[in-house]
Amino acid sequence: GHHTALGREDWKKLIGLIWFIIKHRRCLESSERLLTALATFFPNEAISMSIVLLPASRFDEGTKNFLTSMAKEHWPAILEELAKIVDNKNSRIFYEIQHHTIYFLLEAIPQISLFDWLAENPKRAFRLAYSLKRPFLTDKGKAIVPALTLKWLECFGDQSELGREFIRGPSIGDVHNISYQFFKKEQNRYQAFLNHPNQIIRKWAKDELKYSKADQQYIARDMAENYIR
Repeated sequence: GHHTALGREDWKKLIGLIWFIIKHRRCLESSERLLTALATFFPNEAISMSIVLLPASRFDEGTKNFLTSMAKEHWPAILEELAKIVDNKNSRIFYEIQHHTIYFLLEAIPQISLFDWLAENPKRAFRLAYSLKRPFLTDKGKAIVPALTLKWLECFGDQSELGREFIRGPSIGDVHNISYQFFKKEQNRYQAFLNHPNQIIRKWAKDELKYSKADQQYIARDMAENYIR
């Protein structure tokens, strides 16, 4: 049958409609399908949308799945969109995605391309250091530093401010109602990295261990005071 090709304004309206649908959290579960359909015609617009949606996507894996799959072939567009956000120090979206971690996306982008992009503007490595995945212990007690985190710190760790940004990273949040076992587990984790070859990781482990012990003492004192009352 005869059909009329959509004009640019019609496409803009269609993109606006898809954006409206996805933005309403009730429809987040369908975000992956909608973004994938949009990306067939407008990969850059779909990528741009999905990055803006990331803060909300902690309720839904669809946006993350979409970006992970797009990173294989469309990483230049992803890096272009990230540059707009990361290079703008007043970007509200940057602070939202920084706190809801975009590590999964950084990990999905081909590493050579990612590090070339970071080297273009050293501020990028510094600003994204907060979002790097922290060292951890496996269930069997093996000490692991995520490969991307280690390479990042080795390549850009000579920027003193980058080390501070990594060390200041996400805290455990509200320390009330946290058990002794929690602190023991966390402190074992930090102790495992006190002698790590990388200076920033050693400093991170030392500082986190100190803060954890201080938090534990604070809670113990608080509980004792409430018990006495």
